[in-house]
Amino acid sequence: MIILAEGIKIRGYVSGDEKDIVELLKFVFNDWPHFDINCTKLDHWDWKFSNEMSKKTMAIAEDNNQIVGTFLTWIFNLKIGDTIYSSSNGVDVAVHPNYRGLGLFTKTRDFVGALRSDFGLKVHLGISDNQIVEQKYEADTKKNPTLWPRFPFKINRLIRIQNADEYLNKNPINNKFIKKMGYTALRGANKLESRLYRKPETRGSFKIKQINIFDNSIDEFWERIKDDYDFILERKKNNLNWRYFDPRAGRFRVLQTEEDGKVVGYSVLRINRYWVDNLKGFIVDLLAAPGRLDIVDALITEAVAYFEDFGINAIISTGFEDHPYSRIYKNHGFVTYNKNKLHLWLTEDLSNDIVKLQNSKVERAHIAIGDEDNLL
Repeated sequence: MIILAEGIKIRGYVSGDEKDIVELLKFVFNDWPHFDINCTKLDHWDWKFSNEMSKKTMAIAEDNNQIVGTFLTWIFNLKIGDTIYSSSNGVDVAVHPNYRGLGLFTKTRDFVGALRSDFGLKVHLGISDNQIVEQKYEADTKKNPTLWPRFPFKINRLIRIQNADEYLNKNPINNKFIKKMGYTALRGANKLESRLYRKPETRGSFKIKQINIFDNSIDEFWERIKDDYDFILERKKNNLNWRYFDPRAGRFRVLQTEEDGKVVGYSVLRINRYWVDNLKGFIVDLLAAPGRLDIVDALITEAVAYFEDFGINAIISTGFEDHPYSRIYKNHGFVTYNKNKLHLWLTEDLSNDIVKLQNSKVERAHIAIGDEDNLL
């Protein structure tokens, strides 16, 4: 425990904190979570942080027995270079408005850093579109590039909009005219580019089917593809089933692509019904065997058709800039509407694995919305 000069305590999680944590998150974020769930918020919290290591590596800011700040963590396995590391990601980072300006973000984050070191979590991911947080990450990278190595690829947030006027009316943005013209120009540029685009040649006879659970075949898929990546979260049965098939996580539509009795790809789709008059579709995850862009194209085609059948105006996905998947998304009418940076925070020098990542090609990296905790 750390006691600040202001009398605020920085401490770890203790059983029973979750009720007050959820209340803080609801207040700070104007409700939580911002997607539809079929359970109580506490049940969703229990699912989200069911990994005991998550609870061991949380930071709580407390003042007079009131929780006023949080830095919570997700735990997962992450492949960097040739090694799979037990890793974390900061989620539900919140500070009560009355306590901002006291450095609680940095203090809770550093408290988590010490816990990670104690428990052997060597890697922490940070993704944010908050300018203040981004500036802090950049300063840390300049100060200590060994423990804050620069990540080589940018994240593109992708969107496909059927009716720009409808989208802008339901998603108020300053200077709508410029935003509309910007989207229209980007969509037009993509159409011109798509005339030169060659649809991926079908390389085999595969089928796409909806599944209700991942079985051992997805572990076999992971073992076949993992060495083709220098950056990817582990895609194995237990974690994927927890992420997409636990009812407390929400409702997902999961498709699996099979060829010659083997898994060669999958996709995860979701309609966010939180705002009932402003439904959005999300391609939450999509992965195919290396080189099988025909499967990527087929899965995106299926996703677009699925969402259009429900009258969804906006479809959202994510990927690394200049990645082969991104070029296929563009051919399907997606444009980049935002760019984020990913940051790595290490507890020790990972040496050769970081060098390999920083010298890698973007097609050897993978990221998806489902690797994060929210629908962005």
